[in-house]
Parts: sequence; structure tokens; C-alpha cells
Amino acid sequence: MADGNYQALTIVIAGVSLELSLSYPESAVYFRNYSVDKTPDRTVFPVYEEDWKALMSNGFERSAQMEASYLSGKCSDALLDQGICLIHAAAVRFQDRAYLFAAAPGVGKSTQVKTLMELYPGEFSVICGDRPALKLEADGSVTVHPTPWNGKEGWGGAPSAPLEAVFFLKRGEQTAFRQLSVRKAVIPTWEALIQTSITEEKIRCAADFASALLKSVPTWEYINGGIPDSCRILYDQLLRRK
Repeated sequence: MADGNYQALTIVIAGVSLELSLSYPESAVYFRNYSVDKTPDRTVFPVYEEDWKALMSNGFERSAQMEASYLSGKCSDALLDQGICLIHAAAVRFQDRAYLFAAAPGVGKSTQVKTLMELYPGEFSVICGDRPALKLEADGSVTVHPTPWNGKEGWGGAPSAPLEAVFFLKRGEQTAFRQLSVRKAVIPTWEALIQTSITEEKIRCAADFASALLKSVPTWEYINGGIPDSCRILYDQLLRRK
């Protein structure tokens, strides 16, 4: 498996077809629901040997799963100039609108989603469990699209939907919601966007994307005081937004 010995695979994300170059043929299984037989709109840089060395130096294992995961950043880079960017968050669909829940690992993002679906059967569905794609529309709105990166739970399957709000989840003693100003939301939003910042051009694209997102969609700090009560309070909060 020498560097440069790749297998081509074309997938579609948010309506754009991307040609991937896979070192591991087994990586294709992670993209099976998104693969198409068509001429790609653009190509995605493969995971080069220097990328593997950086990953392994940080304790990651060289594998098909790691290749598929790492390609999310390269796909996001390839889509940025199309007004599309992946974000590290769970995307939930409720009453034909999308809501994002972003959190640091271990805070309980997946537990929140699971509890909402258990408390309100049939009312919530998951667009993408870990790294959905956000697309800036011509009218200034944002649409949330599914991607192959559904997280360890494999949650997904709900159709795309307009983004209604972003919730940055934190733990606390008492459940509370606080709408963030654009200034307060800049850092958590930037940290959640999936992009590698490999060139000045890409950094500018990512900054422009973040700015447009913050102007279009309200962001909230969501303090989780403990489930299931926090999920019930969240449900009431969502209903009040209607």
C-alpha cells in the first residue's frame, strides 16, 4: 500500500460529486450509501503519507476506518468554495427544521439526541449523527445535509432540512439557555467547523462561511443540568420557537 496507490470512488455530498482516492479498498464501505457512478464535479486530496505520519504521531491507528474519518476534513475543504462546510455536531430534524447540537467529546451530545427520541417517539429524527454538511443558500438561509460520517451510533437517514438553530452543549448544575451574540459565538462556531486550514485561501473561505452562518442562524449556549429533565425543557424551548 505505497503512497500514491489509490482506488477512485465518487460520492455526493450536498449535491456536489467528489472523487475520493482511497489507500484502503475497505474504506469504500463507509461511503456505500453516498457512492455514485458519474463524472465528479471535483477531486479530493487523498490521505498522503505525511498525513498518516501526523495522525500516528498523535496516537491514531493507520486503518481503513481512520482513512474514511480523516477524509471528512479533505471533503469539507473541497466544498468550501461552494458555500458548503462540514461541522462537528449532531443534526436533528424536528417539525421539518434542523437543529444542531455541538459539544466537546464526553459532554453528552449523543445522550441528548437518544433521550429526545425516546421521550418523543416519531417527533425527532437524525439527519447526521456526527458531521453533517451545511450549505449556504442564495437567500441567506442554511440547509443541513446528511453525510457518510454518522458517528459511532450510525445515526442518520432523515432528509435535509433548513437550519433553525445551533446549540452549544455544556454541563452544569441547572438547565439553562442563553442566546449568544455573534461575538460570543465566533470561537465555538469556528472550532466546530471541519476544515484543515491548509492554505490562506481555505482559511478565508472558512472565515467567510462562519461569518455567513452566524449572521443567518441563531446560536445558543445550552447548559445541561441533567437528563431527562433537560430534554423536556429543551423540547419546550423548541416549541416556543415556532
